[in-house]
Amino acid sequence: MKNWNVFAATIGAALFAGTVPARALVVAPPPGPTRVAQADVIVVGRVVAHEPKDIEVMVGPGAKQTYRVAIVNITEIVRGAKELKTVRVGFIPPPPNDPNQPPIIRPRPFGRNVQLNVGQDGLFFLTKAAQKDLYTTPMYYDVVAGEDGNFKKEVDEAKQASKRLDNPMDGLKSANAEERFQTAALLVAFYRNPRNQGGKTEAVSAEQSKLILQAITDGNWSAPQKFGAQHPWMVFSQLGLAAKDGWMQPRNVKTVQDLHRAAQEWLRANLETYRVQRLLPREVAQK
Repeated sequence: MKNWNVFAATIGAALFAGTVPARALVVAPPPGPTRVAQADVIVVGRVVAHEPKDIEVMVGPGAKQTYRVAIVNITEIVRGAKELKTVRVGFIPPPPNDPNQPPIIRPRPFGRNVQLNVGQDGLFFLTKAAQKDLYTTPMYYDVVAGEDGNFKKEVDEAKQASKRLDNPMDGLKSANAEERFQTAALLVAFYRNPRNQGGKTEAVSAEQSKLILQAITDGNWSAPQKFGAQHPWMVFSQLGLAAKDGWMQPRNVKTVQDLHRAAQEWLRANLETYRVQRLLPREVAQK
């Protein structure tokens, strides 16, 4: 097999095919703690207004995106920006309706873009935009609506994950294996934020790296892999290992258990020497 990532994705999809509708494979949100680790600011609040004009914001070299800006009154700050009372949140406005065509109705699971309506309550996982004082919600799952049946649970989980990020060594040294694993999964998601792909990296401390790898090793590898839940194999896959790290694509792989055993063997062999690599944000990497 020439492409390890494609193979791993295929195996992962196959695991869920028997229990999850096929269309859900495309849009399943990451676990809540992962969203916490990869958000810049997390708040609970209500959309109270839209700014009168849409704006254009740079989203890449020579590329602009039009945003409609919602003003969100903050009722609780879960993470970051402790001084904020309100926050500007940009979202991609829907295309204007063509009177000669029937309206396009996209069910929420298939609509990548969030639509923020005045009066809407929610939990907002926010990403900094290039424009000062502007945040965005790039994916539909970056907003949990207040009327969602899991809203309180999502808020509580976000708070718990935020506390773990503030004191990760406590979680990594916990006597409880599940606590250690959940903390390791959170840190890997934080250090390996996909938004920072393509920039420079820096090694995490030797002590913390060892604790992270040990926690992944001690995770429940026999647990079924479920959408919305952390699993040791998925956390291991986020490490970004390659041949230079001694991680070679296993041969004669027939089952996912073969992959798990290979990953566990690598973890045990490299526990003392490998350093988890943090992807640096572009503004840091370019200094």
